[in-house]
Amino acid sequence: MKLLFSVFLSGLLILPVVGQKNILNSEIDSVSYSLGILLGTSIRQAGIEEFNDKMVLNGLNDINTGKQTVITLEQANTLVNACLAKLNEKKAFINLQEGRKFLDENAKKEGVVNLPSGLQYKVVKEGTGSSPVDTSVVTVNYTGTFTNGKVFDSSVQRGEPASFPVNRVIPGWTEALQLMKPGANWILYIPSELAYGENGPEGIGANRVLIFDVELLSFK
Repeated sequence: MKLLFSVFLSGLLILPVVGQKNILNSEIDSVSYSLGILLGTSIRQAGIEEFNDKMVLNGLNDINTGKQTVITLEQANTLVNACLAKLNEKKAFINLQEGRKFLDENAKKEGVVNLPSGLQYKVVKEGTGSSPVDTSVVTVNYTGTFTNGKVFDSSVQRGEPASFPVNRVIPGWTEALQLMKPGANWILYIPSELAYGENGPEGIGANRVLIFDVELLSFK
């Protein structure tokens, strides 16, 4: 939140509202509206979809006017954190169920190879030569997506291949790379237990099946 405020304040403080009547008639209006945007963005990013906007305003007013709040700051933190924990548990369960369904259906598709570990892959192009081992350093181009097609990471979009040791990535990658040969292009369908499991980083989340379009350029 601090970064967003600093970026905003470094620019113009009175801006027109695109697509609607200009309601920002002063610096106070601009800052106030921006506070609402930042707060709303934080709430949405946290995944909180149901809340009483009147109570939100009451809380803001009590803090800003110095009025005695109904609950303490510590209690507020505890309540919000408990809410977020429940939301994360719900998301993790949904991701797990959707991931299993996706992999079950994907396993039946033509060209998809199913390995005992649960890893699935489809060969777009075969490579030639020998395969990397777990201590090799590979250079690859890749695009990572969720099962809904949303891109979450891509060396292709960054315009620069990635290099890393085979044994320093998620298990699904480590297994697949040791089966590929330079020049190969495979689609990897990685179960959550071969990816990040319940400890998915921000932007990925828990129990997500990950799909990677991988081209093995070289290794050493």
